[in-house]
Amino acid sequence: MKKIALLMAIVVAALLVSCRTTSSVTSGMSKAERKAYVAEQVYNGLNDMHYTIEVSHMTQRRGGMRTLSHGYELEIKGDTVISYLPYFGEVYATRSVAYGQQKGLNFTSTIYNYNAVMVKPGEYHIQFETETEEDRFLYTIQIFDNGKSYVDVMGENRTGISFTGDMKIAY
Repeated sequence: MKKIALLMAIVVAALLVSCRTTSSVTSGMSKAERKAYVAEQVYNGLNDMHYTIEVSHMTQRRGGMRTLSHGYELEIKGDTVISYLPYFGEVYATRSVAYGQQKGLNFTSTIYNYNAVMVKPGEYHIQFETETEEDRFLYTIQIFDNGKSYVDVMGENRTGISFTGDMKIAY
């Protein structure tokens, strides 16, 4: 019984500390100021080509939407993409990679033909290509001022897949 009470106290303390540290930057800000802060963080991340999108849902071309566990993300660091995304779909052919040994959308690679455009205030479209030993991919990303993000991935040798999530914002 004492162990359970101690465990509960630790969990509550951890939650209180995380709530306090998470909002330390935006504490004291009005709703409008927080919205402007997030929009500025989104713009700066896109402008610096250094941002991470945490995905929470996946939609297959030939299937429904699935909720994902935490930890899947797409990171852009200059001319490099770090793709840690799940893949469920049909693979047509691979470049000399044995069946069952495919990495899918879990790789680090160089970005080619990066193009970012603000299509209207508060909405950005990014498109780039990348290549692995398995496939050549076209990533199309739509990001809004509030950090909401949509990622569409098309491979030459596999069915496309889409993800929804949020850009990581430093609070």
